[in-house]
Amino acid sequence: MPPTTFPLDGSEWAMLREQVATIQALVTRKYGATPFDHSLDDLTPLQRLLDERVWDESQEDQFRALASAFGNVVAKVLAFDWVAETDGRGARQPALVLKSTKALVVQPHRIVVERVKRGEEIDLRALIENIKAQVAKTKLLPNKIT
Repeated sequence: MPPTTFPLDGSEWAMLREQVATIQALVTRKYGATPFDHSLDDLTPLQRLLDERVWDESQEDQFRALASAFGNVVAKVLAFDWVAETDGRGARQPALVLKSTKALVVQPHRIVVERVKRGEEIDLRALIENIKAQVAKTKLLPNKIT
């Protein structure tokens, strides 16, 4: 069965809010960052956390929390909605779907966590640009970004 998207339930929304609040508190404490407004400006303190290697690769929950804050930027800047995506076996994970077409699904948690596991450098602005390019192509061909 192929992946399917559904509206987030209350507990999934609560988890996303809690994750973002955790990252907000950390960047405020560490860097004096202003409250997140889901704009590209939010990427600066998020990128700093990555560049300074605040966590090691075993701390997946922290990277998922950062990915939630990153996902909020993607949602606002590129017009996506948070949804729950099933993997075809019933497991649900937060994902973003392009509002205008519902054809493009982005998985911020997977984007970040998989790169961390592979030991790759993560450039959040480059990821946004990649997603933006995929949005431009979506009118012609549906894509899934992982």
